[in-house]
Amino acid sequence: MPSDAFRASLRRALPRAMTDWSEQATPPTEAALKAAFLAALRETLGWHATPSRLRASERDACAAWQGELSEPIEAGPAPRVPDGLKLNAALLLRQAGAAVELVERAA
Repeated sequence: MPSDAFRASLRRALPRAMTDWSEQATPPTEAALKAAFLAALRETLGWHATPSRLRASERDACAAWQGELSEPIEAGPAPRVPDGLKLNAALLLRQAGAAVELVERAA
């Protein structure tokens, strides 16, 4: 985080940018989510997924990717939001010098 002011603004903005599923509706069960996901795969992509376990070579590949996957998304030469953080599709938190602003984009 660029500064203490940015962190404080982030703490104030997160409740506006995020919500808990249970605040919107009763969360579905794991079985219901799995069934909906499998149905969507069939209906949209024509895939027929079945449960399976990773082979040893696949487990090894996952272990090799773990370091890369654990890197912060914003790592690298150009962050996705210059000098800031995208909180959701409509909210960006940016810092320019000492000024921190919450930018609301039209949906």
